[in-house]
This record gives sequence, structure tokens and C-alpha cells, in this order.
Amino acid sequence: MHIVYSQYSQSQDKTQYVLEEVENIFSPLDHLMVLFCMRNKMIKKSDFVSKVEEIYDDPVDINTIIDTIKSNLRGINITIEEIICEITGVAYIVFANLASYKCLTKIPSMNENEILFYKMLVECIIHSTNGCIPMADILKHRPPNIKTDGQLPLDKFIADNKFKVVDGYLCFTPQTIAELKPIFFENYSNQILKCGICSGFVFTGIPCNDCKSKYHNHCFKKISRDSEECPNCGKLMNYVNIKLN
Repeated sequence: MHIVYSQYSQSQDKTQYVLEEVENIFSPLDHLMVLFCMRNKMIKKSDFVSKVEEIYDDPVDINTIIDTIKSNLRGINITIEEIICEITGVAYIVFANLASYKCLTKIPSMNENEILFYKMLVECIIHSTNGCIPMADILKHRPPNIKTDGQLPLDKFIADNKFKVVDGYLCFTPQTIAELKPIFFENYSNQILKCGICSGFVFTGIPCNDCKSKYHNHCFKKISRDSEECPNCGKLMNYVNIKLN
């Protein structure tokens, strides 16, 4: 059995996107799961569970499958992990090629101008106060050498699950958070807040106005009801009234 995976390689001083084959890494059933993940990239956990039940004859632990795939692919900068959407609370299994986004200068399927536009949007979301930017402000971040109104590349990014539009705001998807996580750690660890409960990066979370801590919606709801104390400072927080704006 073999899988086909994507990674970067150096050729004549240029970073090129190539396809290579790796043989005998996975069992036949694990191999089928990898192919399923490669084709879909961002999969609802419920759909992932259904696929596992379809492929494997005997009951298997979902986390064991994820850990097996992740450990075998770690050496080639590909990861698979569970990420919960901050907006909807839906859990996704994300298959991400970390090498593709290592430096935000060479990204497969994007031309030079699109990469520049994408990078500017990423940085604007990172530096925003609420982890998202109004769609009405998108054109302000359009590189001047993109002659169109910027809608075509933006539509492409959204179709590729790079961003999600919620109530007129542009936000990261679980796929983008997984793909850019190494960059977040390396370049933006001081700018991006971490959830006070799970310690993961948090963008459109619930802030405490008193101590400035921030929490994922799904993390905070696990330990609270409609109105409870901030886990850090003890002040009351009302997550029901939290809005993107």
C-alpha cells in the first residue's frame, strides 16, 4: 500500500510544490482513512466517526486512529488533529499540510498576488480585537496590484475553507488554524491570546473585561451556565451577550 502526500522541496533555489509517494507506512485500513482525510481536509467529527465505522470491522478508538496517522506523518510536516470551530462549536478533524504554509511566501494553488492578499487578511485577523474583520473592510486590505475588487480571490479563499463568513465578519476556519499553527507559535505567540481553560489559541472567544483573559466559547460553556465567574479573576461574565462586534 502507498499514499500520495504533498510537501515542499528545494530545486534550483526555488521552493516547489511536489507530489511524492511513500510506501508501507500504514495498514490497509488506516491507508483508506488517510485517503479520505486527504480528499476532504476539513471533516466534521461526526462524519469522521461514520467513516471509521464504515471502514473498520471491529470497534476502534477515534483518538487512536488520529494519533496513529499523526505520528506516521509528523516527519513530513503533515498533521491531523481535532479542532473545534470557535463560532459554531462544531468539532472538525483537520488534515493539514504544515509545510505549505511554513513561511506564507509559497502556497500551492495561489499566485503571488493572492498569497499577498491572504497574508494581509491573516495578519489583520490576528491583530483584530475580536478575532475577525468586517467584510465591509476587506477592500482596505486588498494589495494595490490586484486590479479586481478583490472579490474573486476572497471567494476562492472561502471556497477552499481558508476563511468563514459569519454575520458579516471574516474569521479563521479550523483548517486555517491547523495549517498556520506553527506560524502562530513562531511569529505571533505574543499577539494571539490563549484560552484560559485549554491554553489553545483563541480568536473569536469570550473576553473578561476585568482581567483581560479570553476563553473559547465551547471551553467556557463546559464550566459555566448563562452567567458565571471568570475562571481567572472571579468576576462575573455573561457569555450569552457576547457578540462578534
